[in-house]
Amino acid sequence: MGVWRLKIGEGANNPYLTSTNNFVGRQTWVFEPDGGTPEERDQVEEARQNYFKNRFRVRPCSDLLWQMQFLREKNFRQKIPQVKVRDGEEINYETVTNAIRRSAHYLSATQSSDGFWPADASAPVFYLAPWVIGLYVIGHLNTVFPAEHQKEILRYIYCHQVHTYIPTQLCIHTYTSITIMFLELMQNFIRKCHHVINNPERSIALK
Repeated sequence: MGVWRLKIGEGANNPYLTSTNNFVGRQTWVFEPDGGTPEERDQVEEARQNYFKNRFRVRPCSDLLWQMQFLREKNFRQKIPQVKVRDGEEINYETVTNAIRRSAHYLSATQSSDGFWPADASAPVFYLAPWVIGLYVIGHLNTVFPAEHQKEILRYIYCHQVHTYIPTQLCIHTYTSITIMFLELMQNFIRKCHHVINNPERSIALK
């Protein structure tokens, strides 16, 4: 169980990526199979479960994964106390200044090395499902989207399927892509099981 990390400004060594500005501002998610400490993985899983439980109330992902990554990499510690203003209390210069300083401190920690703030886009809701179907038809699904990518796509589609503005045709594409990726993942799992069963040294683990 690895972790996903957001890479900023990288891609020059990837033959499938192109850029007209030397990849400045390019956001690339990379899966690291052996990456992350147990605490980091637990934090990511907790964020996923919390989003899943509240997906009907808060639809955006809030960009929690990359924010946790940035804050961890920069050893961020919020030292400025939170400002609380009660009903009827007068707001003075010091209160406003502390609130702005606290916000600026946090925003500077979540700023990328290229000077911008990464963000999620909802566009994949519309083009991701047809893309999966097309790759499956031409036989390149597992090449372009390995198992971990397919798991994230399944999680993304499932958590966003409640959007009422998605057209009926797109819903059909969505559920078709879910079925395709689920079957592909199950086939990979079955192949691994067959390998273990047919390997005498590993079959002991199944007994």
